[in-house]
Amino acid sequence: MKIKNTITILSIVIIGSLIIILQLDLELNPDYSKEYTVGGTENSVSPAATGNTENLMISKYENVEYVDEEIFFIIKDAYSKINFNACFSQGDITKYDFYKEKFRRFLKGEVPFTSKNTDEICYIYDYDYICTDISNNGMESFKNYTYYFFDANGDGKPELCIKDNARFTYIVKYDENQNRFILWQDYKTPKIYLLGTKKLGYVGDGKYGFIEIDDEGNYDLSLWCKVPDGYTNSKTGRDEYCFMVTLPQYEWEIENKELPTHMKDNAFWDDNENLYYFRVTEQQFYELEGNISKAIDLAEEECKEVVFTYEELFGKFNP
Repeated sequence: MKIKNTITILSIVIIGSLIIILQLDLELNPDYSKEYTVGGTENSVSPAATGNTENLMISKYENVEYVDEEIFFIIKDAYSKINFNACFSQGDITKYDFYKEKFRRFLKGEVPFTSKNTDEICYIYDYDYICTDISNNGMESFKNYTYYFFDANGDGKPELCIKDNARFTYIVKYDENQNRFILWQDYKTPKIYLLGTKKLGYVGDGKYGFIEIDDEGNYDLSLWCKVPDGYTNSKTGRDEYCFMVTLPQYEWEIENKELPTHMKDNAFWDDNENLYYFRVTEQQFYELEGNISKAIDLAEEECKEVVFTYEELFGKFNP
């Protein structure tokens, strides 16, 4: 009986030991067949490390190769030839009082304007986001906007730029010869920055842009730097980012100019934007994008002489 009891006790000990070992094994080696969400809890395991790619964050730029030193030099050299400096030309200041009175009447809704893009004739208080306060036909809203008064299109005469700093930027031109107001630029986004006469900046959603416009308000030059949403490298399981840039796009030569073959082979054609993008390192990216950030910072200083509240520009508000 003693032998049987001893065997029974030994069996219980062995079974108990096996259970403990199995529990430890499960803790140290979790079931990798489970689905894991990228960016999950601290203890979650990247699906790339387990061969499960169902929930991977992917990027269309992931497999684009980095540019070589020669191509980066070409891109950098192209950026170096652009004048990123912000300059808010004031035009003929002797005519400011004349134009202020014209724009004051325009803002009061006494005269209509014509949209450059659609030829639509409209009064300012009926246009899109411009009026959000229903009192006084919405005219009360004009007290809350920021006004830029400078030569925005380079014709030597001041234009009126209206920003609500949240949804829109409108640039209005008065044509003295035709005695009419024209909505010269219409940006329904807070991501546009005025960088001076015929220059714009763009910042938003990981994308940075620099734009030069011609006398008619059409793009003359544009360049873009962007960092799309991060992705999980399918080989390493690590979260990474793609740093992408374009060459300066001169509108007048786009139809007649093709990228050299060796550059096209290292570029990614983005169908959504109709642009060639090049993948660069993070350091190279900020070396190029830094031109845009500096231009925006400089513009914030340079614009102070041309930025006004309603009362600073037009006097007491009387809707």
